[in-house]
Amino acid sequence: MARSNQKSQRLLIISKETNLYVIKRLKSAGKKDFDKVDVLRYRDIKISNTEKEVVTIAGKPLSYYTHIISRVADKHYMLRYFLALEAKRLNIRMLNREAIIQMPIYNKAYQLYKFSISGIPLPKTEFSYKKELITIKPPLLKKRIDGRLSRGIKKIEGLGDNSHSDFQESIFQSFLVNDFDYRILIMDGKLIGAVERSSRYSDNKTESRACDISEDSLEVKLAKKVALCMNLEYVGVDVMKAGREAFVLEANIDAGIKGFERVTKKDLASMIIQQVLDEK
Repeated sequence: MARSNQKSQRLLIISKETNLYVIKRLKSAGKKDFDKVDVLRYRDIKISNTEKEVVTIAGKPLSYYTHIISRVADKHYMLRYFLALEAKRLNIRMLNREAIIQMPIYNKAYQLYKFSISGIPLPKTEFSYKKELITIKPPLLKKRIDGRLSRGIKKIEGLGDNSHSDFQESIFQSFLVNDFDYRILIMDGKLIGAVERSSRYSDNKTESRACDISEDSLEVKLAKKVALCMNLEYVGVDVMKAGREAFVLEANIDAGIKGFERVTKKDLASMIIQQVLDEK
């Protein structure tokens, strides 16, 4: 894509960690279309009333940048939220900006609520601070509310001896019997591709392989519905078939690209760059 003749195109890529495959790939792809690409951490953000702009990053006003891609925030979610608010106020193009503003705390409990009121089918799923209110019959999957990269997912036969703090940081989901699920990537309401994944809950390892999935399949229709209801331009949606039904397991606003690029040979990083260049 040709660079604008009117204004220098400057991309900010911001994440909790910067030495990651996805960050390196986005930076490399971004250099083809942007005059400047900076990779910074959330801890470089400053919010104050002592500067010309409320939000600065690494000493620069946020308005220095024309485009922003924000990645995993974890405990820095409020900084990501303020970044999105200021990007909107300054009319800076930011991937998934409106979704971040709508849901600054993006976790599995929020997804449970949002999917449930939107009519998106889930396995039986419950979250409560009181153990006696969990009624799903075992076997169960216990998932950390803030978990990603399959972190903290365990198959359990009952609530057992979960500590009080561990219990309050988890949601519980009925275990669906299937050897694999799909990670389906949706961008701008369209199917980018999918991988078939098999999981080992004993060590939280996931193995991916390429697969062909139809745009008209039930799984893809569900993934598109998730993207629409959560106002996400780019999202990875995990879907599992159980008999004739399909269920959404979860959605990932920070879906990684390494496994997808490795097994599909698609240049997902460049697709993301082109998406953020598309003025919304």
